[in-house]
Amino acid sequence: MKSISKYIIMGAFALAVTGCDLDMQPETTMTDTGFWKTETDLRGACNRFYEQLNGNNDLGGGFTHDKRSDELAGTNGQSQGNWTIPSTNGAWTDSYWRINIANNILEKSPKAAVPEDILNRYQAEAKFFRAYYYFELTKKYGDVPLLLKTIDNTTDPDLKMGRTPREEVIKQVYEDLDFASQWLPDIDNISAKDWGQVSRQAALAMIVRVGLYTGTHGKYHKDAGCDPNHHLTKAVEAARNLIVGDNKGKFELYYDFEKLFQDEAEGRGNRENIFVKVYGPNGAATTNHRNSRDLETGTSLTRNIVDLFLYTDGLPREKSPLAIIPETSYDDIFSNRDPRLGMTIYKIGEEAYKGAFNPFAFGTGYSIKKGFS
Repeated sequence: MKSISKYIIMGAFALAVTGCDLDMQPETTMTDTGFWKTETDLRGACNRFYEQLNGNNDLGGGFTHDKRSDELAGTNGQSQGNWTIPSTNGAWTDSYWRINIANNILEKSPKAAVPEDILNRYQAEAKFFRAYYYFELTKKYGDVPLLLKTIDNTTDPDLKMGRTPREEVIKQVYEDLDFASQWLPDIDNISAKDWGQVSRQAALAMIVRVGLYTGTHGKYHKDAGCDPNHHLTKAVEAARNLIVGDNKGKFELYYDFEKLFQDEAEGRGNRENIFVKVYGPNGAATTNHRNSRDLETGTSLTRNIVDLFLYTDGLPREKSPLAIIPETSYDDIFSNRDPRLGMTIYKIGEEAYKGAFNPFAFGTGYSIKKGFS
C-alpha cells in the first residue's frame, strides 16, 4: 500500500523569559493557538489553495500539458512509450496534501469568532477544493482512500487505509460541491482584486464536469456500482442552474477563439470565464507558469487530434470530399478546415517561438500556437 502523503508536523515553541508577558505572541512565528480567530485568518488559510492550484499544469506531473493522453506528444516517457512506473507520484501525494489542508480548515475554522454565514463561506471554499482534488484522484486512479479528517502525525493508522469505492468518493464530492454552491459568493460579487476566487457558479460547473465524466466513464467502462443516469442527470441539473434563473445571461462564449487564450481575455470582462487561475503580471505577481517555454521545447499535438478537426462541410477527414488526400504540403491540413485548427497550431512561416515557424523543428511538427505568448 502506498503512503497517502508526506505530512509536516508543526509544533509551537514556548519561550519563558523572566519578567516578560507570557501572553504575548511571537512576532516571527505563527502557531495554531494564535490562529483561527478572525475572518482574516480564515481567508489567509484558504488563500493557500490558489497558490497550489495547478492551473494549466498537469497535476503532479511537472508538465504544462498532460501527455498521458493520445492528443499530445513530447520528449517524455509517456509519449515515447517507455514510461516506468515510479514508487510515488505528485498526482497522488500532492492531492492528498491539499485534501489534508482542506480537512484542517474544516476542523479548525469553527474556532473563529465569525457569524455563521462567514464561517460557511470559507468552509465552502475548503469543500470545493477537497472535491476538486478527490475528483482528480478518481480520474487517474479509480478507487482511492476517502479521508475526511486531518492527518497530523506519521503514525496515524489511516495513512494505510484501503481504497474507497469510486462511487462513494464521488458521492462525497457531490455533497461538498452542493454545499459550496450554496455558500460561495456569486461570481459577479467577487471584486476585481479578488478575481480568481471560487464562486457558487464554479461549484455548479464542477458538478457538471464531475457528472459528465463519471456518468460517461461508468456507462462505457461498466464501472462497478455506477448508475450512469444518476451522474448524467446531476450534470444536466447543474448545467441548467448555470444558464437559467439568477444565472441567466451571466455567461457567454468569447467573441474570438484565438484571443480567448491570450492576456486580452483575462478577468470577468470575459463572460466565458467561470473558474480560472490568475497569473502575473496582471494577477498575483508571484504566481507564474512556463506555458510558453513548454510549447517551445517540444509539446506538440499528435496527428490523431489534428485529424479530429472537421472540414467546413461538417464531415471528418475520412469522409469529406474537401480533404486533400494525399497531402503534398504541410499546410494542406488547414485547407477547408474548421478555422480553430489554424488558431491551435502554426502554419508555415507564421511568427512562432523564435521566428518563422518551420515544421518538425519542434516535437512532432504540429506545434501548438494556442496560448503561446
